[in-house]
Amino acid sequence: MKAKALFFAMAVALAACNNGNPQDQKAIEPESTAIQATNGNLPKKDIITNEGLGKFKIGDTIPDSHPDYDIKPVVSVDEEEMEEVTVEFSKDGVVQFIIYPSYIDETDAQTNEIGGIMVVSDQFTHKGIGVGSNVNDILKANPNLEVTFYDDQLFRINDGGITYLISSEAYDGPLPEVPFDIPAPVENPTFKPDAKVSSIWISPMF
Repeated sequence: MKAKALFFAMAVALAACNNGNPQDQKAIEPESTAIQATNGNLPKKDIITNEGLGKFKIGDTIPDSHPDYDIKPVVSVDEEEMEEVTVEFSKDGVVQFIIYPSYIDETDAQTNEIGGIMVVSDQFTHKGIGVGSNVNDILKANPNLEVTFYDDQLFRINDGGITYLISSEAYDGPLPEVPFDIPAPVENPTFKPDAKVSSIWISPMF
């Protein structure tokens, strides 16, 4: 049940990134898959792992304060009318990542533990890949990574517990015909030359 809600929440986050400040979008101009930083006071590091984002680990308690980030809980209601509280972590007024809670399987009750992390800033990378990295460069360097398409909105490049998310607008040609609510593999995907990673999802269960 919550998987569908997570997909919906990620689509909303992706749309927010695509419709963000034009100046911020313009700043993301990667020369290669190693992206360029946009916030000078935030060092760009390879700290995205299958376990989490730096010191923010999957399964740890969601912090309610942090010396490096402004924290804002955001309440939303999913398509099944269930309330969810996610937590935005910002720096200088710009959201860097969003923490999603884990859930108790039997009841779908939200816990205070980190269930997933959505990275929306180009300050964090995984093996040199981050938000703003060129999709074609990623697939050329990693031809064995699976590409899937979901809900007519999101392409996903899966790398274990790391998932690179790409807007459907970045696809070159007609969108693949796949089941609407089931992530389906895409054979020989073709993306536009300037297609970029819009966000990165960290979760071992995704």
